[in-house]
Amino acid sequence: GITEGLPVAQAELEKGTAEEVTLLWASRTMSDTFWHDDIERLKKEYPTKFRMIHILSREEREGCLHGRIDASILEKVFQPSDREEARYVSVGTKEMMRMTDGLLEGLGYPMPKHALIPKR
Repeated sequence: GITEGLPVAQAELEKGTAEEVTLLWASRTMSDTFWHDDIERLKKEYPTKFRMIHILSREEREGCLHGRIDASILEKVFQPSDREEARYVSVGTKEMMRMTDGLLEGLGYPMPKHALIPKR
């Protein structure tokens, strides 16, 4: 999950070619999250390029989405300025990654065209 996602997001920010990097982190509760200092550092270092969005399934918290990832959440969170150039990577279990890639494809981001990291 996030142990793969945050380093990928950081690498994209450091590379400097992405207009925006949005990281959507699905957790049960906020207490299940970590790396808060690292995330805050990226927010401060890249205030106009980096967005961290939490979605919590078992806790309602101000500033966080509530529920589970579905097409409406992805559409709400990811609104790239250039749809053709948008790239995505999903991390988690194989089932979660297949589901997310399918949802993205349904929103008009077919894989592998929109894959940040091509699958081998």
